[in-house]
Amino acid sequence: MSVRRKNTRVVTGVKSIGIKTVDEYFKQAIAPLAVSIEMRGVLESALVKWRNDCGIGPAGTIRQGLRLMLARTKTAALNVSPPNSPHKSHNSTELVNNTPSFAICSDEKTYPMIVTRGVFPAQLQKTFDSMSELLDICAKILVNTDPLLTK
Repeated sequence: MSVRRKNTRVVTGVKSIGIKTVDEYFKQAIAPLAVSIEMRGVLESALVKWRNDCGIGPAGTIRQGLRLMLARTKTAALNVSPPNSPHKSHNSTELVNNTPSFAICSDEKTYPMIVTRGVFPAQLQKTFDSMSELLDICAKILVNTDPLLTK
């Protein structure tokens, strides 16, 4: 089953209804509406990019993607081998430092962020980078929403 998404362009505008006070009131809403539509487009494109990097498809949820990222991280952690060195050391800290893992934490403003440790395969690292970008965009939208609503 495939999901097709319609690509439609959202145009902001107000049609005059003839009542001056109502027309002026709605003219003031055009600029914040355009900004919010632009923010929505940026968020949707970041979400689509993350979904493509994750490989979950257009109908997949963030929860499904995070579960998939966790499973891939566990697989990558199982496949980590100790680094080759001429000196055979039995120091397990080198292996622990290279083992891939991640955590979802809060930054100083209590916005979510992903912290990665260790060495990840390139595609999985790309997925984590796009997820971090998605979370950054969400934080920017949260910061910009209150001033938009007061306009």
